[in-house]
Amino acid sequence: MASINKRKVSTPVFTYEGGKASHIGFEEKLQRTVLCCLLNEDTFYEDGESIKDRIKEYMGKVSTEFAIATLNKAKHEYHLRHTPLFMLTVLASQGKLTKELVYSTVTRVDDITELLAMYLADGKKKTLPKQLQKGLAMSFDKFDEYQFGKYKGNKKNVSLKDAVMLCHPKAPNDEKNALYKKIVDNSLATPLTWETELSAGKDKKTVFENLLSTNKLGALALLRNLRNMEQAQVSQHAIVDGISKMNVRGIMPYNFYTANKHSDGTYSKQLEAAMLRAARETFDKLEGYTLFMVDTSGSMNNSLAGKSEVSRGEAAASLAAIMDEVCEFDKVYTFDMDAHATTSKGFALADRCSRCSGGTNLYGCTNSAVRANTRPFDRVIIITDEQSIGGSFDKAVLRIPHKYIVNVAPHQFGISYGDFIHISGFSDGIFKYIAEYEKMGAKSEE
Repeated sequence: MASINKRKVSTPVFTYEGGKASHIGFEEKLQRTVLCCLLNEDTFYEDGESIKDRIKEYMGKVSTEFAIATLNKAKHEYHLRHTPLFMLTVLASQGKLTKELVYSTVTRVDDITELLAMYLADGKKKTLPKQLQKGLAMSFDKFDEYQFGKYKGNKKNVSLKDAVMLCHPKAPNDEKNALYKKIVDNSLATPLTWETELSAGKDKKTVFENLLSTNKLGALALLRNLRNMEQAQVSQHAIVDGISKMNVRGIMPYNFYTANKHSDGTYSKQLEAAMLRAARETFDKLEGYTLFMVDTSGSMNNSLAGKSEVSRGEAAASLAAIMDEVCEFDKVYTFDMDAHATTSKGFALADRCSRCSGGTNLYGCTNSAVRANTRPFDRVIIITDEQSIGGSFDKAVLRIPHKYIVNVAPHQFGISYGDFIHISGFSDGIFKYIAEYEKMGAKSEE
């Protein structure tokens, strides 16, 4: 009897709001999950443990080279801390870890202790894999006494002293040997930081004003302590001067937005200028006319992390706030079940984009935004968690030359693969990717 060849039909998958989702390969699944993941944190629809389990599963389905490339991207381009460390533990359990990868991933002293804590978390592992042990031992040579003293972590599950005893770092000289001995003896010098100065009972106003005048308060520390400085009655002149001088490279837009929110707008003008300066120093402007859309449905109200005061909606909104430095546009559209146009810019635009509620009609809202404009768009950028009701894009949308959907959540299924270039992650690195992608396309057409 002749056999009948049957085409394999994939079982349909759907978003949490019922829209038909895309079937994608394990490489895309891994990137989708990793680049939007703050480890152990629940999202609006999923718990942190199931997301970790998916990362582990997907890493077993892709090549080692691709898994490492994704880890490096998460660490060095998206500046995620804990997810790359977790990925190292997975590679270690697979016997695919190298000491060089461990060394390059460890960029802070507490990366050493947190990586060890993750690997030993289940209580069953008594010894370290050789490559993990060697990579961590090599990493000790990156740091000095100030850094070791700041992150010794004596009250954590794995302390710096534990790390020395487990990893046996080899000192390259007598000075380092003496330093490692201090770690074991708990005799590291207490580093002079603003935290230690304040804990020693020094006057907050004096401490902060001295740090600001000498430009020794890091940008993130400055942004996160605006409220504390105001409560300590630090002079506004000192704060304004500190904001104008701070090094803004590598600071995420949502850090500025959150600082502005917490300071009740007192320093809006200065913070907005610093945020736009960071964008100018980071990006080349995208040529052409852009349709920029931000998902403001209820699921975007979910916090990036349990202790974070920043929601996914606010992270997306802060990207809208730097649009003036990135591309030409007349309006930005927010959307839930309907599209809403706004001509606001900067923090005012971010405020509009951060008000999240309701369901999500991504297809219908994109279609209506395109229909509402007579000038043709050169690109469309949609920032969303992709949890939408069903639908389809109009031909007018599909004719836009450059189409991007930026996914900002690690949910298992999303709607956007196919006609759109798909980017995962909520950092301003998305604009770098878009610029490079369009440059490569222009070169290929020459």
